[in-house]
Amino acid sequence: MVFEAYEIPTDAGIPGQRSSQPVTSSKHILDQSKTVKIEDEEGAQPSREAKRNPSPNKAKTQPARQQRVKKVATTHPSVKRQRGESQSASLSVEDLWIQLGLKLKALGKVGPNAFDRFRAGSPSRVARLKDKLREAQEESREKEKKNQEMATVMMNQTQELANLSKMVRSVGAENTRLKEENSRLKDEISKLREALAQKERDLPARALAWLEENKVEAARALTASPEATIEFFKFLYREPQGKKMITAVGSYGFKCGQKRDRAATHRILATRDPDFSAAAYGLPPIPEEEPAPPFPLD
Repeated sequence: MVFEAYEIPTDAGIPGQRSSQPVTSSKHILDQSKTVKIEDEEGAQPSREAKRNPSPNKAKTQPARQQRVKKVATTHPSVKRQRGESQSASLSVEDLWIQLGLKLKALGKVGPNAFDRFRAGSPSRVARLKDKLREAQEESREKEKKNQEMATVMMNQTQELANLSKMVRSVGAENTRLKEENSRLKDEISKLREALAQKERDLPARALAWLEENKVEAARALTASPEATIEFFKFLYREPQGKKMITAVGSYGFKCGQKRDRAATHRILATRDPDFSAAAYGLPPIPEEEPAPPFPLD
């Protein structure tokens, strides 16, 4: 039997390193077998003599030879693309990683920086685990730091709350004391107002009683100066009895002055005219009685 075959290319990649081949390269040795043609001795290559004189049975033997040709399954990516099969089974983890990044970028799930990280080369399993461990440690340290900061903040807030509570209690006590003091002052003010009103009501009677007991002192105080005397007589003239008394005092003074003036006039005229008489000169006579004062002057 004659076997016609092709050379199977191999690509043995190193784990953790990316090959310089395109995306279809893999770190596994792919089974890239091609179509194998199997012929028996009866279907051997014809000689030159047979070519010159073709056998009449060639048409009959050709179908038999075609029936002997069969295809063997292969896993080569190019053959799979021809058959429409998926390449996922033959891709390496790194290639799948890159394809996942491309799909996520197409869906808008990752940004350009993340895609560059995908494209730069996928880490190996150990590297990924180390990265995850490092990220977990960093996250743990960040959480611990945040927890410490939160604990410090909570401690400060608790202390501040305690201080505020103490201040509130002190302010409450001070407020209570001020309320009591305000109530006491209100009571005292009310009592003072009542006492002042009572004094105002009792003032006229008390003043009158004081004047009755201290007339001389009152008169001296009211006539201590001309201005004070005038002011006192103004208020006195407004009262009916005061007006009568002031009028009587004025009449008494006028009568006293009139008698003195008449006596002086008669005396002067009698000195000039020995025959002087009040009737001859048409003058009123001098009153014989002294004018009576409105009140006893002694």
